[in-house]
Amino acid sequence: MASFVVHFAVLSRSGSGDATMPPAFQARLHGSKLNHQPFTVMYGSVLNLRSMHPGSGLLHSHPHKYPDGSQQQQITGYSHSDSNNNWVVMRVGNGFNYTSDPLVQVKDGDIVRLMHKRTSAMLHSHRAHKAPVSTRDYEVTAYGKPEWTDANNEWRIEIHKEDSSVANGEIHAITTQFRLRHIVTNCLLSAAAVKLPPWGFRQTEVSCSRSQYLKSAANLWVVERHVNSRLPSVDMRPMVKTSFIGNFIRLNMEMARSNNALIPDHDKYNHLESDPWSWPFLVYPMRMLGSWNKGDIKYYEVGNPLIWWASALMCLLYPLQLAYYHIRKARGIPGVWAPGEELHFWNAGKLLWGGWALHYLPFFAMGRVTYIHHYLPALYFAILLLAFEVDHFCRRSTLGGRSQIAMLYETNFNFTPFSRICPLQAMSLFEQFAAGNGAKRGISEAAGDLKPTSSPPPKYAEKDSLFASDSDDDMMECRAKASRPNIALQQRSEWHLSQYWVHIAVLTVFSAMTRFYKIGFSNRVIFDEAHHMGFGGKYVNHTFYHDVHPPLAKMLIGLSEALTGFDGSFDFKSGSRFPANVNYTFMRLFNASFGATLAPMAYATLISLGCTPNAALLAGLLVCFDNALCTISRFALLDAMLLCFTAMSVLSLSGLYKYRKQPFSAAWFKWLLATGVSLGLVASAKWVGFLAVALVGLYTIYELYDLFGQKEVGIVSHFWHWATRVVALVAIPVAIYMLCFVVHFSLLYKSGPGDAEMDSLFQAGLQGSGLQNQPLDVAYGSKITLKSAHPGAGLLHSHTDAYPDGSKQQQITGYSHKDTNNDWIVKKIHGQSFGNTTDTIEFVKNGDVVRLVHERTSRNLHSHAVAGHVSKRDWEVSGYGMDGTYPDINDHWRVEVVEELSKNNPERRLRTLATRFRLRHVGQNCVLRASGKSLPQWAWRQSEMVCDRRNHLDEKTLWNVENHVNPLLPPAEPNQLKGSFLRNFARLNLAMARSNNALTPDKDKFDALASSPQDWPIMRLGMRMCGWEDGEVKFWLIGNPVVWLLSTLAVVLGPIQMLYYIVRRQRGLRDFAQEMEWETHLYVSGILWGGWALHYLPFYAMGRVTYQHHYFPALYFAAMYLAYIIEWTGRRISGSTNALSTRVVMIGLGIAAVANFLYFAPFTFGFDYPAKDLASRKWFSSWNIYDTAK
Repeated sequence: MASFVVHFAVLSRSGSGDATMPPAFQARLHGSKLNHQPFTVMYGSVLNLRSMHPGSGLLHSHPHKYPDGSQQQQITGYSHSDSNNNWVVMRVGNGFNYTSDPLVQVKDGDIVRLMHKRTSAMLHSHRAHKAPVSTRDYEVTAYGKPEWTDANNEWRIEIHKEDSSVANGEIHAITTQFRLRHIVTNCLLSAAAVKLPPWGFRQTEVSCSRSQYLKSAANLWVVERHVNSRLPSVDMRPMVKTSFIGNFIRLNMEMARSNNALIPDHDKYNHLESDPWSWPFLVYPMRMLGSWNKGDIKYYEVGNPLIWWASALMCLLYPLQLAYYHIRKARGIPGVWAPGEELHFWNAGKLLWGGWALHYLPFFAMGRVTYIHHYLPALYFAILLLAFEVDHFCRRSTLGGRSQIAMLYETNFNFTPFSRICPLQAMSLFEQFAAGNGAKRGISEAAGDLKPTSSPPPKYAEKDSLFASDSDDDMMECRAKASRPNIALQQRSEWHLSQYWVHIAVLTVFSAMTRFYKIGFSNRVIFDEAHHMGFGGKYVNHTFYHDVHPPLAKMLIGLSEALTGFDGSFDFKSGSRFPANVNYTFMRLFNASFGATLAPMAYATLISLGCTPNAALLAGLLVCFDNALCTISRFALLDAMLLCFTAMSVLSLSGLYKYRKQPFSAAWFKWLLATGVSLGLVASAKWVGFLAVALVGLYTIYELYDLFGQKEVGIVSHFWHWATRVVALVAIPVAIYMLCFVVHFSLLYKSGPGDAEMDSLFQAGLQGSGLQNQPLDVAYGSKITLKSAHPGAGLLHSHTDAYPDGSKQQQITGYSHKDTNNDWIVKKIHGQSFGNTTDTIEFVKNGDVVRLVHERTSRNLHSHAVAGHVSKRDWEVSGYGMDGTYPDINDHWRVEVVEELSKNNPERRLRTLATRFRLRHVGQNCVLRASGKSLPQWAWRQSEMVCDRRNHLDEKTLWNVENHVNPLLPPAEPNQLKGSFLRNFARLNLAMARSNNALTPDKDKFDALASSPQDWPIMRLGMRMCGWEDGEVKFWLIGNPVVWLLSTLAVVLGPIQMLYYIVRRQRGLRDFAQEMEWETHLYVSGILWGGWALHYLPFYAMGRVTYQHHYFPALYFAAMYLAYIIEWTGRRISGSTNALSTRVVMIGLGIAAVANFLYFAPFTFGFDYPAKDLASRKWFSSWNIYDTAK
């Protein structure tokens, strides 16, 4: 901050950077145009109004009109001085003479009109049209004349802040910040630095914000320039108050905004920029001068390759070196360290490598343009790390080398380091350590000439795992006790077993009752039943469809429909009534049975994790009586199945944890296989299920790492630990996931609405597809359509419209729909003919040079050295010349076959559907490519086609013949047009990912169903699942406040509690009589709290639209964690797992959960009376139970 103090003190004169700072700051600069002007604003004054939002500029208008909407005169924000920024402030009504009437001050609360001085149009807004970009807001225009009476031209002034010493409700130049509220619409004039399209000259959009309660800088304005010939100008500097803190914050915000604006233009070549990955390897050095002519002085920014490459290699190898030493330490293998030398290595190495990583890796996440000199701070740390590692290697490579630290210890502590031990003696020590003797006897005793040490052996050398007892004697005693017959213990075990099944039965009954009760109350299609029951109907009809989710859960819904005898005739339109022949009640019961398993599985999970039956029963009750989990299970949706399979995964994982000390036993194998199966099921239901896969994966990685600390586990045993887990936790889930797609493809064998998402070869194999019965081999003279392999790019297309610039020749685009403008004729190059009979026909082969002639316009597919229209780095592709009239080598393309999917094609002919190929331009040596970008409106927003100069050999340059017509050729045999399962599987999953990524929220449109992750744990929003008419059955998705809010409190306070104990342990304070108790707590918390975090926190990073039900898997973990943390905390306080206080808390919480469930039951089971009657249940103002207008 001191540097900014000096910065502001030195730069006291007006300059080129004034506009980035607020007017109050500018007015205090010497020589500023704002220094002298009238202070108090009067009616009739000419004003420049500046938005207080950085980058939004001055209120501006010009004679140009909006191209759509009201088509009235544009209002924008413009950052530069311009006479189009001048506005006259006028009173409401006519008959005022602003040149002779007494001056009247503009005050807070006044209703004013603003007239654009150059065009005499009035600042105007209306409800009839939305803003062109921020479509949630109303459009702002310049409309009408001063003499017109129009309430839409009237604005109320609302003062927000006065920065001068005069605060009397008047509007003052520069110092008064105010808002302009539209009288008719009650919205606020706003400029939020959103840019208009080119028709608005990329100026800032000005809108009337409907979020009138959102008071932000975007709707704050200040009078920057004030002109009134009847008022004297005053020196503004004494009037203006500014603070250093405010100026400091504003300047830093402007710096950040300017930095964020430095984004690379991927369509323009910049020879100076380079990507971060290239810096350490000196791939793209930089010319420091634009001129590189002979005779000029030139500078080339390039590093010393030896230093850069060696330091880069060391930065890559250092983490591997750390992992190597950690593994050796975990296995009890000692290193050759002098006292203090090991700590020095860890601290110094991590400091240097961390400095390199922090100065280099963040550039991969930055969106701004980057240059090679950005790597120089990281290079400094890399060089230091290189020198440090060279020194370390020299010391470690020979026992005769003596480090400075060793010499320091020898001098100050009379200690003989390892460098003084002869090599034979050192080897003897190593052998003793490898045999385990060194850890027991100590280095000093074995070395002989070193001083004896009484330091205890390290913990990892005496324990066989993280959960081993503190001593071998304790273990032997436990085994001895376990071998004695104990009748009382057996009786107690039998009682616990019977209690276990009684609790399971009770929870199952309660779950079934809450899930099945009144399940057929509403006979309408509710919420996403329109999608998922509709997809289930596709399996009944065997019609191919496309969706963003894997097929397992939808196939189960289809199974429920098939079991009812559904014939597939109903389309499940949202809100429609079920016909009499659709047994929707059974379909919902089938789905609800999956939700009924959650509570008993929660109970069994906590029992396996070592909790008492009381805590497990509480967890089961919290899950059973949560309104949201119950509601979502009562409809034919995917979520109940997802939750069921998620619960199966964590239950199986808890069983695996329970038998972790008995690897390769029957019980261990049972739970390991169950975990693998459940992971396959949950991943096949929804991709969110992969978060459960991540939880099991992290647990497995930690467990395998823990094995490295067990020296008794040999190499063979390690191999079997890894092999069994790879088979059970990788191979089995992958097999189940792929098997679901095998069934999916086998059931959906008819052409349907999802065909376009798959490649042409797959579509040809569907019954009823228009791609069947086509000739196989493409010949000269054939009429074809070419489809890009890039999803969404469509078919190669042309039409009569020309490019507006560039060559101004006929447009070539990509178009996804069937159209005769997609048809092309394959011909030979100019001057060559081909046979047109069955006997003389010639086939197109790999390497042939061809012409493609657009059938409808007779234009040749053409390219030349003219830049593309969106992708400026590539060449334009156009339709040019008339067939055979204008011979041009730029019409010639070479066929390059990349992949052949059919059988028996030794001549490598171009084949319909089965051949994937590229078209390389003969003249420019570029390849025809779908850029993946859309052209502007003048090309109907169709896909851009270019000729790629950089020869990117990706799927965007791959094509296949989709339609083929040639009366001289017979149709292909069906078995010749059949794709492989793996190819179809990969293509469908890529299409699912692309569709999922396209589900982005539209910030300019209001979605009453969507919510943000931060809303879920605190129950800020509920969700209406259907129409909200008074006489219809309604369902409102909301959780049980006892479950949601207390579980949120638990997952927030749990880590804080853990951090408290970690700090105490670091301070040497022991709170646990046995280490086992603390380590068990870490494991169980890692599974339950980690499950919540993995199922919740990733949604903050997802760009897709989110809904309340996305939180339900995380809620399941949070409810179990709440029950566990209550029991564990009670045991820590009272010293007993069965303390009265703990039981009272659990009983009270269970009763409260049941009571709240019953209180909110109308939302769960449905109600058919006005929602206003449930106003008492609106606990938060943000809950939309009823419309306030009703």
